[in-house]
Amino acid sequence: MNPTFRNCTFVGGDLQLYQGNSTIWTFKDNLFDGTTSYMEGTITNSYNAYTTNATRLTPTAASDIKLSVTNITYAKGLLGSFYLPTNLTSHSTLFNSGSWNATNAGLYHFTTTTNQVKETNSVIDIGFHYVAVNSSGSPLDNDGDGRADYFEDTDGDGIADAGETGWQVYNSLFGAGGGPGLVLFTPLR
Repeated sequence: MNPTFRNCTFVGGDLQLYQGNSTIWTFKDNLFDGTTSYMEGTITNSYNAYTTNATRLTPTAASDIKLSVTNITYAKGLLGSFYLPTNLTSHSTLFNSGSWNATNAGLYHFTTTTNQVKETNSVIDIGFHYVAVNSSGSPLDNDGDGRADYFEDTDGDGIADAGETGWQVYNSLFGAGGGPGLVLFTPLR
C-alpha cells in the first residue's frame, strides 16, 4: 500500500501514522489545524500548512507553511463547513502555495473559498477543495448546456480532451442548435 494524501484538511484530533516496510506514504498540500501527529517510518511530505499548535510531519520541509494562529475560523458555504476565509491575512499564505498547478491535480473547477472562484490553472491552494457552485448551490455550468463544468472536463485540467465535451461550448443533448431551445421533430407521410 502506497497511500497519497493531497489537499486534505485535518482539524484537531490525533493522526497516527505507522508506515510499513518498503512502502511510500506521501502527504502534500494538506492543512493541519491543531492536529497532533505521531509517525513511525518515513513519510514523504512537503507543501503542508500547520497552525501553531499542530505537530509537523517529519522530516520537516522548507516549503511548509507555519501559520501564526492556533486555529482557523472556517467559513460555512453551500457545500460544507470548511471553506477557507478570504478576509484574514493570517490565512493568505494558504492560497496559491501548493506543490503544483490545480490543472495537474484535476482541480481546475474546484475552490477553497465561499466566493466560488475556481482554482483554474493557478498554483493550487492548500487544503480541502469543493466543486465551484452558483448561488443556488448547483455546480457551475459555464456553457449552460445542463452539464456541470467539472463533469464535462472529467480530468479537471480545464481543456476539452478526447472523450470529453467542451465545458465552454454548448453541447446539445440531441445535437440541435447552438443553445437551449425547443426542438420539434415531425414525421413525414
